[in-house]
Amino acid sequence: MDGALRSGVWVPYVSPAALYVQEGSQDPWFTREEAEALIAAARDPKHLVWYEAGHNLDDQSYRDRLDWLAEALGSDWKPGAHAALESVGSAAATLPVSLRRR
Repeated sequence: MDGALRSGVWVPYVSPAALYVQEGSQDPWFTREEAEALIAAARDPKHLVWYEAGHNLDDQSYRDRLDWLAEALGSDWKPGAHAALESVGSAAATLPVSLRRR
């Protein structure tokens, strides 16, 4: 990674917001070592989740991301409550990092 994409430089400043990182174990663009370094540089609260996937994560990662975001927002989620988040669009669904305020 170079320049502004060197997230390890900026990730310590994410706190006090929580950092949620999802990575594919078969990602050709972002290695396991880079993901582990990113999490190591972050302050708590932080969470790294691995999926058996490439750079484009699977449907389970999408559901996990929505569940994490719902919990982070502190909403009272009911079945079907993800519809509001799903309407944000596929661009938001592919973001590997989500942040929340504590």
